[in-house]
Amino acid sequence: MSQRPWAPEAPQILAGDVVPGDTAFMLRCMLEELMLSGLSAAQLRALACDASYQALYAGRATLGDAAFDGLLNDVSARVGRLSCRVCESPPEQAAALTVHGRIVPAGNPT
Repeated sequence: MSQRPWAPEAPQILAGDVVPGDTAFMLRCMLEELMLSGLSAAQLRALACDASYQALYAGRATLGDAAFDGLLNDVSARVGRLSCRVCESPPEQAAALTVHGRIVPAGNPT
């Protein structure tokens, strides 16, 4: 597909299909990955109720609200949520930086 030239009359459209497998397991993997990327359980629940997020929405619709919430709570308890905080403090003492140079003639290493 990456070798196909761009053609405005034939856009590359993302098309999904039904994949056989354990829906709860696939949804668990997706929820774990999204939580590890920093999304909270509340954010994931909101995304699963939005039809624009087709995989989460379909998973919730397939399992049902109660089973989805149970799975989300289980994943949240096991995985947690990635978060970090960056703290910068000013330097204790200002330092002067002096940059200078000198011209050294070619062939003279000193």
